[in-house]
Amino acid sequence: MSRSLASLVPSRRVDRSWRAVGLALGLAVAASSSAHAELLAGWNFNLWNPDTDWVVAADHGSGSIDLTAVGSGLSAFAGTSVNAVDGDVAGSALSLVGQSQNGRSIYIVATTGGADRLSISFAARRTDSGFADNRIDAWVAGAWVQIGSFAAGSDWPVHEFEFDAPTALFGGVTELRITFDGATSGTGNIRLDNIRIESRAVPAPGAAALLAIAGCVARRRRR
Repeated sequence: MSRSLASLVPSRRVDRSWRAVGLALGLAVAASSSAHAELLAGWNFNLWNPDTDWVVAADHGSGSIDLTAVGSGLSAFAGTSVNAVDGDVAGSALSLVGQSQNGRSIYIVATTGGADRLSISFAARRTDSGFADNRIDAWVAGAWVQIGSFAAGSDWPVHEFEFDAPTALFGGVTELRITFDGATSGTGNIRLDNIRIESRAVPAPGAAALLAIAGCVARRRRR
């Protein structure tokens, strides 16, 4: 059965609906673009010496990583540029070796000011017998609170965890720890590189409202 020409041409009403969706989404993106990440502390380990540098100062921003608890298992294997701060090259990575290090932790301290929302991100890879059961905790109100876990992979995946900043309790300083577990051999290892702690601004209420408008328009279009 043939259809009329009018049935084959989108109506102006449909066209206006989709234009409204596009406009709302565009405005939402623009309104939330100010919610960018601000780097507060970053480590690339390119000049790090595992034999002597058991407290590693941040290469960007303000902070340090205490490696004392895992000192005997440290090594500087080849790193990556994945998740690197602009301008940083692939050099060394923080590497932990051997199942004797299971259950041990590194401790990260960063000056994060009055940020309300934070994230920690890093590239990580491991061998088949390396550390496959790892967790991240934040020090909040006198106790460690888990904010995430990861297993790493063989191709430098990036792991990122967002959490509410505990800085109000500690004068603008955030403390984190990464605990490693799951290694099954004396040569099993994990590498961490390009650790970044960043502030995450909460998107303006207008952005969420515009996204809701876009959703409503889309639903009307489907009906």
